[in-house]
Amino acid sequence: MNDAITMVRLSVPTTVQSIMPPLSSAFMISFISSFGMNTIAGFGVARNLELIMFMPTTGMCMAVTSIVGQCVGAKRHDRAMDYLKSSMIIGGSLIAITSVLVILFSGQLTAVFGQGAEVAQVVSRFFSIISIGYVLYMLTSCMQGYITGIGKPGMAMVLLVLYYIVFRIPTAYIFKQLFGLNGVWFAFLISHILSMIVAFVMVSYIQKTYSAEYRICHKLGA
Repeated sequence: MNDAITMVRLSVPTTVQSIMPPLSSAFMISFISSFGMNTIAGFGVARNLELIMFMPTTGMCMAVTSIVGQCVGAKRHDRAMDYLKSSMIIGGSLIAITSVLVILFSGQLTAVFGQGAEVAQVVSRFFSIISIGYVLYMLTSCMQGYITGIGKPGMAMVLLVLYYIVFRIPTAYIFKQLFGLNGVWFAFLISHILSMIVAFVMVSYIQKTYSAEYRICHKLGA
């Protein structure tokens, strides 16, 4: 019975996390659709190009989750933080380089999908606005992996709900009214920024909690 409860406790947050990206995309498409077919086509191309950056980000998140879990099992929380820092440096650098290449050549890459100049302009504007957001997304994903691996899947679930729903959708709705299509693109960037800040606060809280527990255990051992 205890094993079943543990499985549910771990699987439900992960399931909710997997639902967030497609749910958010559905809302964002509803905001974008009013700007015409070229904009919808451009968003579709942009989402396909984003996979170039999302795949290594997802891989890094999974790697951090796995190795942090092993560190926790070995009672080496200090090593878990070392791995998190390394993943953020390596992953952030990788995505920074990839983002620059995608932004610079987004217009040419759009042609691969058989789209014309108007769609290419939409794609180029999309990436130029979000730009640094992909690096922030990598950093947030690394911290999300750390939070999950440390044994806090519920906290990681809250992070993604804030990321994809609370921060992004209301911002897109409001900014669309104020700034048009660019406002929708800025909503993506803002969600990246706010989510990274929240992830950093969560990781800092976890670190303080484990540091306090370590000091208590050390005193009791002494």
